[in-house]
Amino acid sequence: MNLGLSHVSAIGRFLIALAVSLCICLPLAQAYGTRVAGGSNGTRVVKADGTLWSWGDNSYGDVGDGTTTNNVETPKQIGVASNWRAVSSGEWHSLALRSDGSIWAWGRNHSGEVGVGSTTIQPNPIRVGSDNDWRAISTGRNSSYAIKDDGTLWAWGSDFYYTLGNGTGVDVSVPTKVGTATNWRAIAGGLEHTVALRTDGTLWAWGRNLFSGAIGDGTLIDKSTPVRVGTDSDWVAIAAFEQTLAIKRDGSLWGWGRNDTGQAGNGTTALVISPTRLGTDSDWVGIAAGKRHSIGRKADGSLWTWGWNTNSALGTGVSLSSIVTTPTRMGVDATWQAFAAGWFHNVSIQADGELYTWGDGSFGQIGDGARSDQSLPTLIGNWGAPQLTGNGKYAREFYLAERDIFFRTADNNEANAVANGAAGPWAETLMRFPVGGTEQICRFYGNTNTNPATGAIYGPASHFYTIDAAECNGLRALYSATTKSWHFESYDYYAMPLSADGTCPVGMQVVYRAYNQGFPVKDSNHRYDTNRTNIIVLAAAGWHDEGPVFCVPEQ
Repeated sequence: MNLGLSHVSAIGRFLIALAVSLCICLPLAQAYGTRVAGGSNGTRVVKADGTLWSWGDNSYGDVGDGTTTNNVETPKQIGVASNWRAVSSGEWHSLALRSDGSIWAWGRNHSGEVGVGSTTIQPNPIRVGSDNDWRAISTGRNSSYAIKDDGTLWAWGSDFYYTLGNGTGVDVSVPTKVGTATNWRAIAGGLEHTVALRTDGTLWAWGRNLFSGAIGDGTLIDKSTPVRVGTDSDWVAIAAFEQTLAIKRDGSLWGWGRNDTGQAGNGTTALVISPTRLGTDSDWVGIAAGKRHSIGRKADGSLWTWGWNTNSALGTGVSLSSIVTTPTRMGVDATWQAFAAGWFHNVSIQADGELYTWGDGSFGQIGDGARSDQSLPTLIGNWGAPQLTGNGKYAREFYLAERDIFFRTADNNEANAVANGAAGPWAETLMRFPVGGTEQICRFYGNTNTNPATGAIYGPASHFYTIDAAECNGLRALYSATTKSWHFESYDYYAMPLSADGTCPVGMQVVYRAYNQGFPVKDSNHRYDTNRTNIIVLAAAGWHDEGPVFCVPEQ
């Protein structure tokens, strides 16, 4: 934490008008992604200590250990680096993101999917370019995708089915910008199509649509550049393989695309060419798409699977190659966190750090030293995890245009009341982040008492949040019922402090803060956001970029 900056913004700015220049120290890029990945026949995991581990099929150097030896049947550490943040795997290649914002790739490279300007196999992780501002990664079958801090989207590798979205159908072997938009938020590479979210909550897709309808625009026509899917603007999460899955802000789950084994989840095996809601539940928080099967996570920490159970991919203890067409709960555990779907195997980490795999084991991708299928989640070991308290809920954001102020709350009852107009014309944005950690956030609101001489209230009509105990206690001590000051409201959601170097533990993401410099002309306000692009936009409009302030779980 930049102590000088945060203390001045919290205390001094509401007691005196600042007339000093502040050093804005930009933080390291942080990963939006997952610490587990299931490729076609392999598994990759980032441990809580930041080390990278890999196993499974290694025909094209896709394990990343410098060899092309088949079947690495137990977890193997890749290199000695301990600053890995997120990993994603395609058919025979992988991408990984480090905490310094650099991207690394390895594996088969026949279409340039590794991104280093060649088409030769890369059996060791090799850096992709020299940029340090990458914040999200994803892989398709033979293609790669990444989003930068400035919200631009980049793609490379195979463009055989227009999966790169640049309209050419020509493979590229280095990152190439997709269009001109600067508000991309999330990306998901499928087998032969791609889906992405923008910060305005709109959903976009491109690539092969013939036979599958996976783009979701109601047609079976391929798309060579991004097209908007429908008119809704409340999408918050996406996943893709031959099917597409998405979650809306209200927690509803939607599926479409190839569905011959029930992988779209709507209770049938018929092709679905437009987004179709799966059931009526509204507590979905995570999704993953595998080959002919799908996985979802609910807010209570339970995992649900559906689709084709070939090789026991559904993890329900059934070894028969059956078809399940609607989400079915996998076991009774309710502490699942990060998870990923491979082709016919899956991997997930529980809250205590225990790593489990299940499904197809024919290439050693289960990691238990054998090559047999597993019909139930199989414990591979403890891979470490932050001990989170209060996990499983979200801090939802609202905006009041007439006063240009933002507000977040993790209290769902309060959020619903604000959304329904109980506090005035607040509009709910699409920005939300999970909450959980080891320490509670102090929540303050401006002093609501009225100055009898002027009739004006003494404090700004906005909120301030801090995880810093000294800052919290300092603001509480400075409160005065008859002066402009902050009033302590409560201990709000849980989060985790930043590490000494300004980063977050693996499995967590940074929350950034911007300040609108409102005092004394208008209400002072801070915005808290895990999306770095939103903070950069505010800074360009004159807000102070106050950098990282605390950590919350990754999406």
